[in-house]
Amino acid sequence: MNFLRHIAAFYYALLPVILIGFFASAIIYDATQIWEYVIAGVLYVLALLIGRFIFNFMRKRGVIATLSGDNATTDVDNLEPQEGDEFREIKPNEISALFHSNEPFINGGKIVIWGDWNGRYLNRNHTIESIDYESTSCTLIFNFKKGFQLTVQEPGRIFESSSYFKILKAKEITWKISKHHKRTEQEYIYVLQDNKIITSSNTSWKPHKYDLGVGELALYIQG
Repeated sequence: MNFLRHIAAFYYALLPVILIGFFASAIIYDATQIWEYVIAGVLYVLALLIGRFIFNFMRKRGVIATLSGDNATTDVDNLEPQEGDEFREIKPNEISALFHSNEPFINGGKIVIWGDWNGRYLNRNHTIESIDYESTSCTLIFNFKKGFQLTVQEPGRIFESSSYFKILKAKEITWKISKHHKRTEQEYIYVLQDNKIITSSNTSWKPHKYDLGVGELALYIQG
């Protein structure tokens, strides 16, 4: 699978290199002035840099996820649900009651935190057992089967449909893995601070620079 991802990433990275390189070669073919050679050289370098970025990004984030943008839906641009829409906006203090009622509600899925889904069981399907809301700290607590827990402090606007659950913004998100899976409980903390995502953990984990995006949804659960 990793080999195929590398091949696909290389293919998509090669496209801008070929396109920009074609224009640069055309400039050199008819060049008579030194500045024309300089422009062509700049284009060659730009093509290589763009190709390198695309290759590394797709190799790390996944080709399908990059191309499909599966956590992007039209309601991000049109945030007010209209009658007949297949999604709804929910207040943080309403979520627990909705989940534990007989109303249809997403029961889990794969987890993405500010664009990060790589490893640490995030990219596996998780079933929600309970959702609690602590009003004093404005914190949502998701308890999943097999001892996984997700806490979201100061969640912003929240949308839910039959296939996804998303929180547009948050102050802090913590992902916990119980001793059932590891020798000790593992904790991964993401904090939005000064328009940056600051991470910490009780393990040696450090995110790759392509794993996180401050412009991504704070939390996305793909059902």
